[in-house]
Amino acid sequence: MELTPVLARPSLMGRLWPLVAVAALAPLVLLVVLPSVLGMERYVVTSDALGNSVPRGSLTFAESVRGTQVEVGDVITFRPPGAAADAPYVTRRVVKDTPEGIWTSGDGTGPDPWVLSPTSRQSRVVAHIPYVGYPFIAGVRPTMWVMLVSVPLLAVLLAVGADLGRARQRRRITRRPEHPRVTDS
Repeated sequence: MELTPVLARPSLMGRLWPLVAVAALAPLVLLVVLPSVLGMERYVVTSDALGNSVPRGSLTFAESVRGTQVEVGDVITFRPPGAAADAPYVTRRVVKDTPEGIWTSGDGTGPDPWVLSPTSRQSRVVAHIPYVGYPFIAGVRPTMWVMLVSVPLLAVLLAVGADLGRARQRRRITRRPEHPRVTDS
């Protein structure tokens, strides 16, 4: 009797683990790598100054433009004039744009006490994702970051391990010789 080897079909997990890996890495690529490739800057909104239009914890993507390209209604991110080099950035809406300067305001906080130079470069917000930036401003401990990164990685490793275990078990089953028992009567 001749045994013909039968190729085993990949298990469901064997087909799914690459998709799990892509699903875990896609947000990282989209939020970190892609904006850099497109020449955009990323900021996290740390105040409620813009209310619901750009809520606290939003991750914003901004393009660097000349002050003359800024228009009334644009949302920009900048360091307040006269602030220290390590001062936090603020995100505000442009309410008045004249040759003398750019006036900004929060949607619910009223006009700001400064006037921005129209010749300086500004970071104009082109898109934002609400609440994605909260881990960056919530004071997340390093151990929490390790957990946030390790959980998707662990899921991928478990899926790969389970698939390898099933493949090893299939090989063991197919290697066993199927000989009929011979009995003396």
